Amino acid sequence: FIEQACQQIARMGQGQSAAKYQTAVQELINNHSVVPHDAEFWSQFWTLPTTADSPFSDITPDDIRQLKTKNPGNLAVLLNQAVGQLHAYLIRWNGPPGLDKAPATGQDYNTALNCIRLITRIMPFMFEDKNDEFVERVFWQNQPPHPPAPQPGDTPGKRAPPVPEIVVEGEANKAPLAVQLLDALLDLLFQPNFTITNVPSLPRHPNHTLPLNYIWASGIGSEEVLAAPPHAAWMHRLEVLKCLLSCLSEALYVPSDRICWTRNKWLDYLTRHEGYYSYALFCTLINISCSYDPVGWGVPYNHLMFRDDHEAVASASLQVLNVLLNYYPPIALSRSNSVSGGSVGLARPSPGPSPSVSSTDLRAAADGTPSSEDVPQSHPEPRLRESRSTSFIMPFMPPSHNVFVNYVRDLKRIKDYKFLFSAFIRLVSNPLQAGSTRLPYSMKEISNYDDLLMVFWRMIEENPRFLSYVIADESFSQLLVAMLHFMHEGRRNPAQLGLVHLVTFVLLLVSGERVFAINLNKSFVGKNTLSDTPGPIGTYADMLFLVCGRLVLDGHEKLENIHECLLTVLANVSYYTKSLSMQSCVRLLKLFEHLSRPRFLFAAEKHYRLVHLLLEIMNNLVQYQYEGNSRLVYSILRCQNDFSKLAHLRIVNSVPPSPSQPDTNTMAAMMMMQAE
Repeated sequence: FIEQACQQIARMGQGQSAAKYQTAVQELINNHSVVPHDAEFWSQFWTLPTTADSPFSDITPDDIRQLKTKNPGNLAVLLNQAVGQLHAYLIRWNGPPGLDKAPATGQDYNTALNCIRLITRIMPFMFEDKNDEFVERVFWQNQPPHPPAPQPGDTPGKRAPPVPEIVVEGEANKAPLAVQLLDALLDLLFQPNFTITNVPSLPRHPNHTLPLNYIWASGIGSEEVLAAPPHAAWMHRLEVLKCLLSCLSEALYVPSDRICWTRNKWLDYLTRHEGYYSYALFCTLINISCSYDPVGWGVPYNHLMFRDDHEAVASASLQVLNVLLNYYPPIALSRSNSVSGGSVGLARPSPGPSPSVSSTDLRAAADGTPSSEDVPQSHPEPRLRESRSTSFIMPFMPPSHNVFVNYVRDLKRIKDYKFLFSAFIRLVSNPLQAGSTRLPYSMKEISNYDDLLMVFWRMIEENPRFLSYVIADESFSQLLVAMLHFMHEGRRNPAQLGLVHLVTFVLLLVSGERVFAINLNKSFVGKNTLSDTPGPIGTYADMLFLVCGRLVLDGHEKLENIHECLLTVLANVSYYTKSLSMQSCVRLLKLFEHLSRPRFLFAAEKHYRLVHLLLEIMNNLVQYQYEGNSRLVYSILRCQNDFSKLAHLRIVNSVPPSPSQPDTNTMAAMMMMQAE
């Protein structure tokens, strides 16, 4: 009874706090005379008791947009005050130079958390309008925003209300507000007794980096097994990571055709130069993500009986890591575009030479694989990439401008590769294992496997040594089966098309490795998860051919742009595929029948390239692996009419259109009908 009464009193207090909070927000929107020095008014936003969800329920998106439109000066003061509060507490906790630090109290932590939650709620709305100079002036120039524009209901000739002057005290004012905010969040990520426990105060030495005994989990950079932090520390980590992620969310509001050419100053500050926290942040994000184990001791339904604080932090860490690894500062036309400057026009560098076939690797193939003299040297693009190249860089990405990418490239220890790869296998395979248990829902299923695959793709793309280790490991087949399962199950689901694209990019990268293609000839071990393919699967190559063929034949219409990539994957491994099952051969010939129809060939300009790749696949299988592919030869003979139709295909010569002739669409339809 006493416990229920305490809970009721707590809910009543939270309701009163929410009402005061909403009243303060409305006063910010409607009152133009709020004084920046009124400490009593501003303290309401970080002293009232709130929960992690309170700012999201008490402050609506319309409230933030109205505040930015009607009263941007008050919004700027609010953000400056919140960041100033964080810096004041950090100085108090860690001690300014020459002074002793003050012990932190529970009220201090609650105040800091309220500031973090408020910033997390507001920041995504600051990036919505790319034509608005609010972010540039307030966060990067430390200037007040422009006065609000006249509203339709305003009296003609009415002057805009004055913008309050932004006054923030302290040495940190010399830096832009955005730099102050990012520095405060990095400090909080490694703040003793806030996000980490049982460690001394933060050391501060010029030109040094944070010691690695401050990272959150063991793994890369530190092998020391750390004690599990309390629940409060896990929640603090999650709050700070969410705030950091919201500050880096500007790219979400950039058009997709300009994302590669738009400079993100927030990410520039974190990635361009190695800072005090850079390597510790890299190790923390990777280790906390890869050390997560959703199964534990394997007790059924354990996730329903115990609270899991690690999962949410691991998911947020993966998202922040992906944002950092996937940013490359674009090449600017002018040197004047620095962190404090504006975006300028950008020049696209000329793409490098196309990847070519490595003749050394082909000569080193095992028995039954082609020699360098037998392999043709001209291939349709994209083709096999060189297996021992020093790096694989996308054409529009200048190298070595992102310190986090450099950290990935510098990974050399085998124990680090083993730690990473075992985590990728354990976590990516989890959804497949959770769906095939004897007891329904007895194993916890994670939902961040797409973020894991993104990190995996970036690592094998940037670190060829890690790629070689992954391909040579016998456990890679487990990861391959999980990826193919995601492709097969998500081929018709619009929400999973991004994941299908991602797995295609991974397969396109690994298919250029000779060892990967040879290992596909191993017998398939495990349960067949392909719903449309009854019976056992012969080899892993059969599963790859079945899934890729199904995606081309029965995939979502938005997957048409990766059909050539899928066939390129099959062409890359076809040199080494020793034996295809009858199911794979039938699927391959059905694919040829579909792609060689005149109606499909004439539907788009590049469709002929798909037929060319498919013919190359069958030629490679017959030319280099004839002895084991008798089923394919038999299937080709059964479908000789389809090959004959393609060989004797005739097209009516096009004639320049004239008023008396039908239009282009009618001509194309007549050509298709005659060809068929």
